[in-house]
Amino acid sequence: MFKTLFIKLQNSKISVLGGFVYGGKNSRISDSSGQSLIEILIALAIGALMIGAASIGVAFMLRSTSTNQNLQSASGFMQEIVNKTRSFAGASWHDLYGLTKGADTHYFLSPSSTVLFAVEGKQGGFDNDVGSGLLGKWGFDEATGTIVYDETGSNNNGTMYDNPTRATSTCETGYCLDFNGNSYVKMLSSGNFLFSGDFTVSFWENASGSARQHAFSLGNSAFSNNLDFDFNDTAGVSAYWNGSGSNNIQAGATGDYTDAKWHHILLTRNSSTLDLFIDGVSVGTSTYAGDIGTAGDTLTIGKLNSSSSYYWSGSIDEVRVYGRSLSSDEVYQLYNSRPFSRYFSVEDVCRTNDASSTISGVAPCGSGSFQDPSTEKITVTVEWISNGSTASTQTSDYITRWKNDVFEQTDWSGASGSDGPYTEPESVFSTSSNVDTNTQGTIRIHNL
Repeated sequence: MFKTLFIKLQNSKISVLGGFVYGGKNSRISDSSGQSLIEILIALAIGALMIGAASIGVAFMLRSTSTNQNLQSASGFMQEIVNKTRSFAGASWHDLYGLTKGADTHYFLSPSSTVLFAVEGKQGGFDNDVGSGLLGKWGFDEATGTIVYDETGSNNNGTMYDNPTRATSTCETGYCLDFNGNSYVKMLSSGNFLFSGDFTVSFWENASGSARQHAFSLGNSAFSNNLDFDFNDTAGVSAYWNGSGSNNIQAGATGDYTDAKWHHILLTRNSSTLDLFIDGVSVGTSTYAGDIGTAGDTLTIGKLNSSSSYYWSGSIDEVRVYGRSLSSDEVYQLYNSRPFSRYFSVEDVCRTNDASSTISGVAPCGSGSFQDPSTEKITVTVEWISNGSTASTQTSDYITRWKNDVFEQTDWSGASGSDGPYTEPESVFSTSSNVDTNTQGTIRIHNL
């Protein structure tokens, strides 16, 4: 048995010094060129402890770094939403004030030409997104209705047919659409979908089974100037264009990409070279320099275009069309970016019923306070998946009605439509409080 044991670390060398009693004899372990078995075992044990501690430290640092990156990305998303919401309210206060109030009703802002409008739902996004060159983007993030909005502002909006389900969980990012094998989405006809040069098509899919089905289909005819993504025909996925035959790229075996997991499918054309990527990796190339699509072609998600067959059974998310060819680095960047969901809610604001008129909370207002119709509270939330569960962060802001235009009136003797001065105000504004009538000022009138 051991009696004493000393371990010394010097100049990166472990020395084990001590005495022990075994069988009634006193022996000594010393640092020598020939190490005993005990020395080796102790050194290995200490080394294992040091490696374990270092591994824990590295894992903690990596986890902390990932958490910090997520929080930094979320902070950027939150500030973007606050700025957009302020712009939205400044353009039309009633559009913000008229939204359904409450922390449980979620909105995001989508562009339409040069203006923003509010959509109920949770908008998906990526921390390292690729947005340059987008012609159309459909996140399927709406919570209600049958319209899917083009988030680029180009108004290539789509309509849902035969009841695809708006999924609020298990999506790649934000919300997504679940197709039941008999439903689809058709986008408005647009010249944006005539590809005479470079382009990129991208989407996320999650399906199961070995039945043949189409996720993305462009063209007025099934086999003329078309672009289709066909799953489980003669391969796991086939991208084909301008008919069929040799104008295709195939990858995998039947069922490889309908395995109840999310897969990123992307096709680029650079000059005459078409390149199919699956989950960020190129799986095949081909060449074709002619036009794909014709002016006015429709884009269908969830079945073969111009046909009542090959319906999709599963989920689709984040459909995109670019007017340029993404580089292989951009393709991997898009696939590997962290997904986030972001949204805001609106609540009416209460103020104290005294001279300070400070904000006291949100409606319903309690005793001694009143609702301020010119101020709204917005709460912005950003969510992401961390270690298998949902993490989130929030920020709140108060937006007060204003208009950066000033109307000045010095002569009130000739009110419009009146023969004389306007002397009697409407009853709803016939009384006032905390109004200084002695100091010169101005009156702001909304929308003037």
